[in-house]
Amino acid sequence: MKDTAFKIGYLSNVDLLARFGKLVQTERKIMHLVLECIAEIDARKLYLEKAYPSLYEFLIEAFGYSPSAAIRRIEAARLLREVPEVAQKIESGSLNLSQLSKFQQAVRTVQKIEDRKLDVQEKIELLSRIESTTQQQTEVILCQALSLPIIVENKQKIHGDESVTLTITFSKEQMAVLKRAQDLIAHAVPAKDWSEALTYLAQKEVRRRIVHTRCGGDLEKMA
Repeated sequence: MKDTAFKIGYLSNVDLLARFGKLVQTERKIMHLVLECIAEIDARKLYLEKAYPSLYEFLIEAFGYSPSAAIRRIEAARLLREVPEVAQKIESGSLNLSQLSKFQQAVRTVQKIEDRKLDVQEKIELLSRIESTTQQQTEVILCQALSLPIIVENKQKIHGDESVTLTITFSKEQMAVLKRAQDLIAHAVPAKDWSEALTYLAQKEVRRRIVHTRCGGDLEKMA
């Protein structure tokens, strides 16, 4: 490992980028081969032979995948088995595991809500629409194309250090207002950090209210 790091450190900028590009291509090629293996293991249910109740637990416990990584690979592998063209898209980089996982989740939602399955051609057409898009664009395309319901979430989770994680759903209009406010305070909160931005805006409003209350009290005394 040290020898590899030593050699990389002596590469020119051009050679380093060229090497990285080749490694990325290799990584994508290996990824689609990994997915093909997972799909075949799934089809043969080999995890049962190894005393695992599910493919998910098999990948986590036997191969050390994280839960989220295992889910993404299982979702992609099952789609790959149904739509082989996905392999080429993964290798080219036009589709990634996160997109395929979201795609599969969206397809299952349609099946659950509308009690219908998308046929292979529908899936191929929809996959072509999310090629080379960001995660956010992928979600929007899937929601619009499949008329998925909007899931409104407002959750609060308190952690051991008393920090809080908030899960909030904003409408398109509300988000536009928030982004506008974020742009206006960019001089004070330069990073695109929503927790910092919302805290800054809240503090400004608190100070404004305190000043307003004090001024109102002073005016009453003067009267």
